Amino acid sequence: MRAIRNPSQFRGPREFLKATRDAVFEVDPDGHIVRLNRTTEKLFGYPRRELLGHPPRILIPEHFPADCGDRDGECGPLTKPGRGSAPEGRRKDGSRFPIELSLSPINSRKGAGAIAIIRDASEGKRAEGRFRAVPPKHIGELRALAGRVESARENEKRRIARELHDELGQGLTAIKLEVRRLTQAVSKEREDWFEASRALEHLIDQTILSVRRIVSELRPQVLDDLGLTAAVEWAGEEFQIRTGTRCRLHLSESARDVEPEQATALFRILQESLTNVARHAHANQVDVWLDKRSETLTLKIHDDGKGVTTQELSGNRSLGILGMKERALMLGGQLSIRGIPGRGTTIEVRIPAAGAAEGRRSQ
Repeated sequence: MRAIRNPSQFRGPREFLKATRDAVFEVDPDGHIVRLNRTTEKLFGYPRRELLGHPPRILIPEHFPADCGDRDGECGPLTKPGRGSAPEGRRKDGSRFPIELSLSPINSRKGAGAIAIIRDASEGKRAEGRFRAVPPKHIGELRALAGRVESARENEKRRIARELHDELGQGLTAIKLEVRRLTQAVSKEREDWFEASRALEHLIDQTILSVRRIVSELRPQVLDDLGLTAAVEWAGEEFQIRTGTRCRLHLSESARDVEPEQATALFRILQESLTNVARHAHANQVDVWLDKRSETLTLKIHDDGKGVTTQELSGNRSLGILGMKERALMLGGQLSIRGIPGRGTTIEVRIPAAGAAEGRRSQ
């Protein structure tokens, strides 16, 4: 059996929790916070002792049900998220601030819980205001700088995802093999040890699945290995499984040959669009088109939900929409959003294909 060659280099979940700059906490099946990192304390202004054993709604009121954590209530943090509003955090002093929220389910022998990852979006809101105040003559320079920053962010996500997959994933697999060997060794001697070993093996399996999910959210390997169309198929399937909303894909063969920078931008726009559908649209079906014609790449997402309004486009959802538009503009393209009340929303982005894109960005 192959052992970890250098255990001192293995970074387990506890070390990763300490190292991340985001606030992270775990909710158990009873709806109580059972683990959190230091960033959670700093971001929300609570000491650890005032959060452990309490329901998560004290931190994120609108995105957990009112009875989450009550003695007779079921938490259900992933099935009852707040709808129609951007997520907000609430500090101990009562002040509220915009956040980016990611909720992931975890399963244990006691039932289903959740991991919440929160990032303070306040600086993004302030940056949006500063950007709107920039004189037009400097917009091009800022857009070029934003493009370089975004490229650096994607490279960092790729690096972190690779390290998580290689270091943590391989380490957990090695641990699982050792536990399985122990399980087989005690199976005929101690029934209680055998049951404990089986439970530990199940827990390791769940942790491996969580690592794979986190890696995919950071940077889907399919995007780098198989390209944009395969990544769109993966995203559509994941969205349909996660939300229960039907997702139909219309992918052109001509769109398979796409430059990595363009593929990343279109994939991130698709991710943001599907996230907005899940949070706000109340849709039953989403259609996604990807096509490449006459040196133009086109991505279109249409849902049959309630339809985005002009007020929503300039309100809490505007930061994500601005980010999508900027991704398109940095590649010399444009993004449009059309909402019809009761008939859904259509997001369409068009960017010049490789070669044509360089010419437009240099203008």
